[in-house]
Amino acid sequence: MNSGSAWESAGNNKKEGVHVAAASAPFLVNTTAGSALYMVSYHTVTTDDNIHWAQPKNSVVQLSAAITACARIYMHPFISRDDCYYTDTNSIVFANPLPEGLISSKVLGLFKLEDKIKEGYFLAPKAYGYIFEEDTNVIKFKGPAKHLVDISWFREQLANPSHRMKVQIKNEFGIDWDNQTVGVKEYDYSLGIKLNSKRITQPDRETLPIEVNDMCGVAKSLFKNLMKLQTTNTLLNEKLSQKERDSEKRMDGVIVEEIKKIEYLGINIETTLTEESTQLDKEESDVTKTDSKKPDT
Repeated sequence: MNSGSAWESAGNNKKEGVHVAAASAPFLVNTTAGSALYMVSYHTVTTDDNIHWAQPKNSVVQLSAAITACARIYMHPFISRDDCYYTDTNSIVFANPLPEGLISSKVLGLFKLEDKIKEGYFLAPKAYGYIFEEDTNVIKFKGPAKHLVDISWFREQLANPSHRMKVQIKNEFGIDWDNQTVGVKEYDYSLGIKLNSKRITQPDRETLPIEVNDMCGVAKSLFKNLMKLQTTNTLLNEKLSQKERDSEKRMDGVIVEEIKKIEYLGINIETTLTEESTQLDKEESDVTKTDSKKPDT
């Protein structure tokens, strides 16, 4: 979903003003800027097929991902040292100096010695302060109250990292987006350190990675897992069917062998019975002949 603002001139477009368009369009804000000029704020739903959305052409995510990955590989031996106090993309703060072969202000890929720190406080990403050898303070802090941050504030935050201080902020160039005006704005601000914004701090001073529940990718992940399960299920069914076919073939072979044995035994039994029947017939015939030769008494 994209947000945007647009100026609409009723005179140039030969309309009766944005009031006509506002009745049929989901404008968030409809402000009159003149007799024939209106300013509207709107949301564009990029998933709607009826709305054309041109993807930015000056963004190459794969290159930035590759560069960042290579940089992390290169920096890992340094940021994993026990005396590493702070690191931020391509900078490191150590308690002990690096070997001379890794330091150069002219050779590409080597480290440049920026400062030798006498006292420093590195509490969070983009939130640190230190004093180097020339007794000059370096303060790095983001936010509307950064002008109130100094070395003493970092000392107090180190003693109590979760402490937050209520301060009054005066913005000389506060923007009113609804009315498109600029003026002075005063408001209360809670000044403190954003803890656990990138890693979770542990009592033993170690940190754990943050688990990000990307709900936008849940459906896609579930679909991939479902496809994997379906593929696995298909392969298992094929293996099971093949085993059943092999088992049926083995059973058919056993049955054929048994049938052959039974048929063979049946033939032998029939032959034996035939032989025995022939022998009995012969014996009966011999008895009959003997009886016929005996004289009558």
